Amino acid sequence: MATRTTTIAAPAQSGTVAFKPVDHSLHPPPEQYNTIDGLLRSHAAELDQPPLICYPAKGVADFEEWCARDLDAFTDAAVARYLELGLTPAKADSDQAPVAAILAPSSLDIVITFFALNRLGYAALFLSTRLPAQAYSRLLEMADCSIVITTEQFSQIVDDIRQERRLRSLPLVGNEHYQKTHAPQFKRECDPVKESQKIGWILHSSGSTGFPKPIYLSNYQCLANFRKSFAMKCFCVSPLFHSQALMELGRSFYTRKAMYIGNFSFPVTSRNLTAAMTVAQPEQITTVPYVLKLLAESSEGIEQLAKAKLVLYGGSACPDDLGDRLVAQGVNLVGNYGATETGQIMTSFRPPGDKEWSYMRVWRPVADYSLFDEIAPGVFECVALDGLPSKGPSNSQNPPNSFRTADLFTRHPDPKKSNYYKYLSRLDDRLTLVNGEKVLPIPIEGRIREDELVREAVVFGFQKTVPGAIIFKAERAADMPDAEFLEAVWPAVEAANARAESFSRVPKELIIVKDAATTYPKTDKGTFIRAQVYEQFAEDIAQIYKAFEQGHAGTLQLDVAELETFLLGKFRDELKVPLPDAETDIFSAGVDSLQTTRMWRLIKQNLDLGGQDLSQNVVFEKGNVRSLARHLFEMRTGSAVAEEDEIDVMKGLIGKYSSFTHHFATQKQQPERDVVLVTGGTGNLGAWIIAELVKRPHIGEVWALVRAPGPAAAGVRVMQSLASKQIVLSDDESAKLRAIPSDLSRPNLGLQGHELSHLLSSLTCVIHSAWAVNFNLGVRSFEAQHIRGVHNLINFCLRVSLSSPAKFFFCSSVSTASGTPKPAIIPESAIEDLTRAQNMGYGRSKLVSEHIVRNAMRDAGLHARVLRIGQLSGDRHHADWNETEAVALMVRSALTTKALPALDERPSWLPVDLCAEAILDIAFPASGELEHDASLVYHLVNPKLFSWKKDLLPVLSRTKLPSFDIFSPAEWLDRLRRSDPDPVRNPSVKLIDFWQKKYGRAGNEQAAQDVEAPGLSFETVRTEQNSPAVASAVDPVSTGLVERYVDTWLRRWGVI
Repeated sequence: MATRTTTIAAPAQSGTVAFKPVDHSLHPPPEQYNTIDGLLRSHAAELDQPPLICYPAKGVADFEEWCARDLDAFTDAAVARYLELGLTPAKADSDQAPVAAILAPSSLDIVITFFALNRLGYAALFLSTRLPAQAYSRLLEMADCSIVITTEQFSQIVDDIRQERRLRSLPLVGNEHYQKTHAPQFKRECDPVKESQKIGWILHSSGSTGFPKPIYLSNYQCLANFRKSFAMKCFCVSPLFHSQALMELGRSFYTRKAMYIGNFSFPVTSRNLTAAMTVAQPEQITTVPYVLKLLAESSEGIEQLAKAKLVLYGGSACPDDLGDRLVAQGVNLVGNYGATETGQIMTSFRPPGDKEWSYMRVWRPVADYSLFDEIAPGVFECVALDGLPSKGPSNSQNPPNSFRTADLFTRHPDPKKSNYYKYLSRLDDRLTLVNGEKVLPIPIEGRIREDELVREAVVFGFQKTVPGAIIFKAERAADMPDAEFLEAVWPAVEAANARAESFSRVPKELIIVKDAATTYPKTDKGTFIRAQVYEQFAEDIAQIYKAFEQGHAGTLQLDVAELETFLLGKFRDELKVPLPDAETDIFSAGVDSLQTTRMWRLIKQNLDLGGQDLSQNVVFEKGNVRSLARHLFEMRTGSAVAEEDEIDVMKGLIGKYSSFTHHFATQKQQPERDVVLVTGGTGNLGAWIIAELVKRPHIGEVWALVRAPGPAAAGVRVMQSLASKQIVLSDDESAKLRAIPSDLSRPNLGLQGHELSHLLSSLTCVIHSAWAVNFNLGVRSFEAQHIRGVHNLINFCLRVSLSSPAKFFFCSSVSTASGTPKPAIIPESAIEDLTRAQNMGYGRSKLVSEHIVRNAMRDAGLHARVLRIGQLSGDRHHADWNETEAVALMVRSALTTKALPALDERPSWLPVDLCAEAILDIAFPASGELEHDASLVYHLVNPKLFSWKKDLLPVLSRTKLPSFDIFSPAEWLDRLRRSDPDPVRNPSVKLIDFWQKKYGRAGNEQAAQDVEAPGLSFETVRTEQNSPAVASAVDPVSTGLVERYVDTWLRRWGVI
């Protein structure tokens, strides 16, 4: 669960807005009809009989119009046919309605069948025609259904289902059974009120994230949904197993307005749609964004959309560009938000002249039973509360019997429009790159899809360095050569990239073009099913990454000076980044990961590298053009070029960032409660620090600084981080939390206006845990954002106008000492010898920052403290340890190798939530007294070590892991190397090179440099004195925590 702040949408009569849409309460209440059949019978008894259901006879637009009396007679005829086929009426005294499934192409026959089933007392289970037999079988089992009404084309599917469960099939009625046949009126004796509470319809989820799940709606809930009608003559072409089509049909029918349904025997094309709408002349068009895009590709389509009083879309988000274009051309575009489980919640129905089509508005009475839960600052999850008449199932007890949709919204910035919400994303719509960055694909896909030549766009890139995209041609581009098509749509990709964060941008070389005739998995709403698309096109994706990463070898042979000129030219001309000189730090100049990847490809394509492999991260590794040119020259010639000494660089950086501003107090008193600023809140430790801070009564505000393009995105990231760790905050706790975008490389941290002035007048403490976990960068590449960020945060603490500067706590790493010759005990003090840091930019940059922090305390009068943190394990509450970390992947290797290594190690694993407690022990001591020794460094490691070989392996053998043998590290590595090489099925193989250096036959020397290797330990005497959390720590093996970690992993891996 995510954090929770209760915010209820403004009631319609509150005066917050000047417009109120259709009052659905003016329509008759559901109690007047009780059941769907009761609704049909009531309408059939009316004197006037307008057309209600209109369906083409044979073509696209030859609509036949049927009134309620016709449909009532058709229903009796269909009932007679189904009775003849052996379907018996439901027993009136039963508490539950029996279930009959409908599996058939959409047609008028489906409408008559669901009316007939309701008249017979059955619940109708509407099955999508696009599912595999296994999914149907699961749905039928969950719905307790053993009857399916179907057509001949699904006979093989029905036979496949019968391999798994007993199933009786009946043929779907055809128009010859009800239009040309008269049957006596069927009357089933039953209690209408009791029937109203029985299940009437069973819909199901799309299955985009797994097997589809049934969604049960009683007769009453169906009628309550139908009542939310705009009472207009309508046109719809969505299939009649899709909740949008069924609900809109029900809404039109409820208010005795005609529903014109497109002929599903014909393809959904712009030409067919405009032909049908020209005849239907609808007041309301109900559709999905995919159909809107088709219609927007022609002037005739836009003309038909503009003629309608209302164009209601749902099912998925409408891209801003498409919506803006339609609205600008006179289309009254209205968003319709709801879930199958909740019914309609809100729409963007609005008065003439209001162009804010993307902001939906929630009104009473729905507002009284809807919660917009501020799960992160500026980000709201829609929650349907108990008592909402149209709500079906519940999935949460927070609040009780509610349904949390996982749909996220932003609120309108105008306080007068506090009941306006714009769709943002779903909780699970992001993909993670190999560097841990999260790509939100929906805006990128939506912008590309806006191009009239594009039918669909799907962004991919899980666990890759940069994302790519599959682009499916639209019909009008069917005959275009792929290269010409790519050039034609590239401006749309560039427009999408311009709006995306740098790491989310798609390079041209990673675009896969697919023909217009190519099919792909999609839901009934027309939305592609992401996981299945990735699976279907896995080979294409693998091949394009292989070509991207390997390419062809260049032939240019240049000396160092010529290489510098070549590289500076490529940065200027190809990457549009004019570097001032060869010494300029590439990272600091704003070059992003996509651009470094492009430069890597340019180097490989143009330069002779002597047949050697070039690291894909070489641009960031070398840091500037001069170092990069020297490295490339050495690769080709084998001649060593003097490299810049990183120890000298470290010394220079310490000196550069050890001058600080002065503190000038303009306020005499400290605030009653602490105001704390936290960085790294989207990371593992940072999230637990936030969770621990907001619990403390003496903490008044917690400000999370996040690298994000805006407040909404910052809020989403903090919310995602908390939710992924199952951290739940109370209303009072979450009220303390603010998430704001920031840039630590800037003196004001990227803050401005109210946030800046407020923090400079109230901030009491900073906990800095943000750092790039990148072991490929040199120390210089950590300067702009990280080392300078430490300096800026320290100065920010000193600029506070309170009587004392804000305290500063820097989360460092034991890697600052992991280069120490062994055996050794690392004291709780500053490390003077800079060579003792880990031989990578990460550890060296942390050690540089440790010295800057120590100098700030010694020279600037700031209470600044270094916290060296060791190996963090999963939390104690949920036993949630990241399954992509080395320890988890080593354990996972037992699944494929049936083996684990006998490591000669004594690990120190500190649970991450315990580490967060320890940080707050030190930052806010119970005694109120702070240590004043400037050289003191705290070691947040678990002082209780255990033996991997003697303690851990026996415990692992008692878990639910499949049985495994124990081998030497080298033998285990050999078995891992011979195991399944697919990193998707066997992720452990991704760390073979890392483990080879550490444990392989040739890796003993490297192993000796690892922090966990025998002979290196960290003193914790003063840490334990000042932190009860560290003092009370126990090893996770003896407490059973390791077994819980393994159990959690096995569940995620699908083993148990």
